[in-house]
Amino acid sequence: MPSARNPSSSRGFTMVELIVSMAITVVLVALSTRVLVSLDRDQLLRKQVSELQGGARLALGFMESDLRQSALSASTGVIWTANSSGTAPVARPAVQVFAAVPGGGNLDVKPGTDAVLVVQALSTPRAATRVTLNNSKVGIPVTSGTGGPFDVNQPLLIGDYGDASWGVADLVTPDGSNYSITLADKTVNVFPAYQDTLLGAGASVRPAQARLYYVDTKDELVRLTLNVPRAPKDNTEVRWREVLGVGFENLQLDCQIVTGTGGLQACRANLSGDSSIGTESEAAFGTLSTAAGQGALLTSSNVNQLRSVLVNVSAHSKLYVNPSQNDPPIGLVTSAGTSTLGDTIHSYARRAYQVSAGVRNTSLGVF
Repeated sequence: MPSARNPSSSRGFTMVELIVSMAITVVLVALSTRVLVSLDRDQLLRKQVSELQGGARLALGFMESDLRQSALSASTGVIWTANSSGTAPVARPAVQVFAAVPGGGNLDVKPGTDAVLVVQALSTPRAATRVTLNNSKVGIPVTSGTGGPFDVNQPLLIGDYGDASWGVADLVTPDGSNYSITLADKTVNVFPAYQDTLLGAGASVRPAQARLYYVDTKDELVRLTLNVPRAPKDNTEVRWREVLGVGFENLQLDCQIVTGTGGLQACRANLSGDSSIGTESEAAFGTLSTAAGQGALLTSSNVNQLRSVLVNVSAHSKLYVNPSQNDPPIGLVTSAGTSTLGDTIHSYARRAYQVSAGVRNTSLGVF
């Protein structure tokens, strides 16, 4: 006869046990969910910071490369071209740093930030034969050398290393391994007055470019490639526009020049004698006030003493993230004391970066 079944062995969970077990389960699920949400936020933050760092470093790399290769191969550090109206020659620095631009010009520059324009040669030079450029349609025979190539609409640096002039090719005619280059117009192309339009035998002819870096009102770091070695008066002087990075809140530039005793000092923060450069740049950047420290840090009289440019940028992530994990919202305070630019509502991952670029100056044998 089988033994009697123990009633307690078939007993189920009591109501209290079910409630306790369900409560424990809910707590565990809540904790797990919280951990997963936290991990997801951390992953988002790491992704934002990684993208921020990568974009900022890439953009700064472009600026550093252009600054290091600036065309101070002219021993004066000066590039000659016509003024914006084409009526007079102007000697412009190969590196042009504009401080605290006010905004309001034809470029959408963010007020209060800096801008830098760099002129550079793109290849080794070829030698020209002696020619008198008494009008804009005289061909320049370019012979010996391995420099180039030369293309239509290609900007050029023309003349010897101590006195480089700017030109734009209108017609390029190959002749075996040589070229004949016709310049576009005399409102852009100019030679210093003491040359009396005479291009000497053996003068250098090199492909060139001019690039302008600035931060726009959308917090984008912009690079313009120009047809002129100065701030553009309108969009017809812009060859193309590139956005190198987003989330750039500020761009601040410092430069160092060598003193007569061999020491270094900061560039002055006003236009002084180079008022023509300031007047021309107002079309691009808005009305400048030298009393407020706005304008060019370098002039044609001190650019040959330039040794380095220090680039400082602050940037934020593309997307805003949890306020508890990142920097608080900030806005850019204008000269009037009001915060009109920048996101003052959301929090972002923010970082600051700095790079020092020593410029190339062949007049000192420094590369």
